[in-house]
Amino acid sequence: MLPWLLGGAIGAAGIMQGLHWRSTASPADLSGLEEQLRIAGEENEMLKRENESLRSLAQGGGELSVPQEFIDRAEKEFGLR
Repeated sequence: MLPWLLGGAIGAAGIMQGLHWRSTASPADLSGLEEQLRIAGEENEMLKRENESLRSLAQGGGELSVPQEFIDRAEKEFGLR
């Protein structure tokens, strides 16, 4: 009996969550999606420029020089390459 009650409760929670997601999802109009895509593209370009600036500073040498293998490892771990 307990497995049936537990299964029913989990199933009801899943249905309620699905209904909640459906009710909170706003109808996506094309202009809204285009605006979000434009903003995301601008942010992506800004982050690329920032990444290049930081890479340039790290490879600049001097007292604050970061060895290339450290840069490669960090970029690999964070999925930047």
